[in-house]
Amino acid sequence: MTTMVAGGSRIEFTWHGPGPDAAPTLVFLHDGIGCAATWRDFPAVLVRETGCGALVYSRAGYGGSDPVALPRPLTYMHDEGFFALPELLDAAGVRQAFLVGHSDGGSIALLHASTPRSLPRVLGLLLEAPHVFCEEITVRAIEKTRDEYLHTDLRAKLERHHGGNVDCAFWGWNLAWLDPGFLAWNIEDCLPAITVPVLVAQGIDERLLRWKGIEATEKLALSPNTKIVVIGNPKSGLPIILGGEGKGQDFTPLREPVKQFAAHVLLIGRDAPLIAKAVGGEFCASLEEAVNKAAKVSAQAVLLSPACASFDMFRDYKHRGEVFAAAVRSLPA
Repeated sequence: MTTMVAGGSRIEFTWHGPGPDAAPTLVFLHDGIGCAATWRDFPAVLVRETGCGALVYSRAGYGGSDPVALPRPLTYMHDEGFFALPELLDAAGVRQAFLVGHSDGGSIALLHASTPRSLPRVLGLLLEAPHVFCEEITVRAIEKTRDEYLHTDLRAKLERHHGGNVDCAFWGWNLAWLDPGFLAWNIEDCLPAITVPVLVAQGIDERLLRWKGIEATEKLALSPNTKIVVIGNPKSGLPIILGGEGKGQDFTPLREPVKQFAAHVLLIGRDAPLIAKAVGGEFCASLEEAVNKAAKVSAQAVLLSPACASFDMFRDYKHRGEVFAAAVRSLPA
């Protein structure tokens, strides 16, 4: 690891592959208790596969970067996306970037991509489980992690990556998320401004697939130039529900991931015939019908990833999400 100064802080980073003058750069934004080291060999693998360079760094307060004052402001992800990240990209000389973000890092990538300052440098986003708003399930998990930090060897494990910054890294993240005021944290209003392609990967932890976060990220970022594909655990062989009111987008990029990961494709809405030309699938008259048919394919999970707007069948994306959740919950146990 080496360091550079960005935004008044000393930031640790490592670079893989070609420099910013030779190829686009994959910029890795770690999760809430991660750092550059916790990405392990993943950046190097992507560099080999894509031919891009990779900038892997620890945000201030993490890893070997400078510490920050605690408690962090509840706007810490906004501050990173709006100010710290563009200053870092400037300092590193990054000209063209794909932002690769996990969890908090994914939210920071979304926030940055919603600003005019991100263009034309940012070409796209590759995100794993980004936060769009504060969910009860996330708060419960973070409370559990706090207990593990205090009473198990979690602190020692994190210290191997963060060194003397371990308490700064953990409590900066944990105290912010568990602050009662953080329940109002929400970045949905920023997402419609995103115009670059976005790929969101969401792990499958429960039957509803954390549908609120997926649905909000997918719909609100949708634009004529943006498609988001949410694909879960590729071993699951899940049924996937696609369709709605498109905006003239090309659905052919869905073909390969759907072919690889989806057990069955169920199509709804106005543009179902267009999607069928790209990926095939079975037509359904309603979302409820699609959920019921999906349940016959998989009793464990149902994935809604429309890749379209909702207005042909629903009041808005939230109504679509509510109908989906109600349909899933009404399935036999």
